[in-house]
Amino acid sequence: MPPVTLDSDTANNRQQTQPPTIPPSSIPPVPAPPAATYAQASKVRKDDGRRTFYAGSSRALPQAGKAIIAILVLGLALAAWKISSGILGGTDEPIKDPVITAPVHANGQIPTSALQSVEGSYLLLPDAAAEFINLRQAFEAAGHTLTINSAYRDTATQQELVEKYGLLEDGGTAAPVGSSEHGLGIAVDLTLDFEALQWFRANAADFGITATIVEEPWHWVYTG
Repeated sequence: MPPVTLDSDTANNRQQTQPPTIPPSSIPPVPAPPAATYAQASKVRKDDGRRTFYAGSSRALPQAGKAIIAILVLGLALAAWKISSGILGGTDEPIKDPVITAPVHANGQIPTSALQSVEGSYLLLPDAAAEFINLRQAFEAAGHTLTINSAYRDTATQQELVEKYGLLEDGGTAAPVGSSEHGLGIAVDLTLDFEALQWFRANAADFGITATIVEEPWHWVYTG
């Protein structure tokens, strides 16, 4: 196909329809945005399906809202403490520690009329005697036997033992007069073989009876 040749009139018309050329030096510079805009625009917001808050957002939690939440949390913690202390939940007074009643009689000075026999002349306070008798019945039902060697001791008896066996603090085996658990009417000394001792250690606590002196596995005390 032969080339198309434009006449001079057509060429002049095309030149007239082209936009004018503006020299770059005459174009004013575009002002830069504020620095804050750059900082905010540089933040990348991740959208993983969760609503997020970011600095500069209109959804950001205001400081007053944070303070209210902190006050609510402290209030709930205080209420929980009051409930656990017994101040709330049905009573206006906190739960008090149990009061331990002092013995009616002095150590080693309990009258015979206030004691109960556990076997022959071996005596204990009524509550201690009742639980010891229940313990002994369960113990014998398990096929064991025991021998009682000592129970309540008055001050005269304790003094005889001190003179015979010496004080604990001096390397002996007797407690000072007025300090023995036997003088309170709650302790017994028993003869137990190995199997019987194992049974006592496993079951005596169910009856409120425990060994209070590690070095004396024969010494058992009613603690309630």
